Amino acid sequence: MSHSFFWVSGRSPVGRAILLLLLLIPLSASAEQEWETSIYKGWTVTSVEVRGLDGGMASDIEKGLALAAKSGLLRSQHPEFYPQTLADDVRRCVLFLARHGYPYAVVSPRVEPAKKNRQVRVVFEIDKGPPVRITNVVLLGFPPDLLDDARDAVTLEEGRVFTDARLVESVEAVGGILAESGYARATVGSRIGWKDSTAIEITVDVLPGNQYYFGDVRISGAEEDLIPLIRKSVTADHGALFSPKALDDSRRNLRVLGVFRQVQVLLDADDAAPDTVDVVVDVIMREHRTIEGTVRLWTDENLDAAGKWEHRNLFKRGRGGRLEVSELMPMPV
Repeated sequence: MSHSFFWVSGRSPVGRAILLLLLLIPLSASAEQEWETSIYKGWTVTSVEVRGLDGGMASDIEKGLALAAKSGLLRSQHPEFYPQTLADDVRRCVLFLARHGYPYAVVSPRVEPAKKNRQVRVVFEIDKGPPVRITNVVLLGFPPDLLDDARDAVTLEEGRVFTDARLVESVEAVGGILAESGYARATVGSRIGWKDSTAIEITVDVLPGNQYYFGDVRISGAEEDLIPLIRKSVTADHGALFSPKALDDSRRNLRVLGVFRQVQVLLDADDAAPDTVDVVVDVIMREHRTIEGTVRLWTDENLDAAGKWEHRNLFKRGRGGRLEVSELMPMPV
């Protein structure tokens, strides 16, 4: 039996697999259907119902339909009916079902008018058709000591209905395992092979590359007296095994200091050595000095005035100061 394979990059692990499913989706509603529904153009859509699915899936589809009412602050907002919007919603239904393992679903819309009030009710009758199931999952290219962890992280189970969300989840999970083990430049991909019209084999493969260790930390955009504070806040220690958690912790540490308006902690695009990667810290300073004042009327007789002066780097190296005053003043008689 022949197989069709589609290479999918780690950044978009299901793009081409879904592209195949999209070929099954009609580009527009039929001319006959558009003619039948055009007489209701501009009428108010009072409700939308999806039939033929379990409650959870039907509810998820309804939330994404353009013809469905949208919750407002005080009341729901009901859209106007347009034939093209109906055709677009049919495609949304088909795409949703394809991405959830039902690429052969048939969606039949029906418009139920209430002519007296120029209102319509839209019903989507759905026949899911046969699901596409996973027959086998193959993991290739993983370092031997990480293979068991990768198997545990993959949520694609044999016999289960295929969904692109689980494929994305699995690719991201194994990528995280590689990154936390020092493989800073690893790439993760997936291939889908069709065994027949309702069965697929999924291959998740990686190019791990080298294990990396942190090198130097290069800083830009910071005032000179803050550079020691930045170096102290960065947890990517020189010589330590690369870990994305160290980068995340460094970003959080720098943001909570309150002296930077923007913080970026990135890997240098060029490797310092075959097994060493430098960290680039780029910051944008925020205004150190702020002045605030408030006036509040508490009762008929008292007025509360407050003020605050703050300097976030008053004593340099990230050491700031704040002065607050508040006074309760009687209102003049």
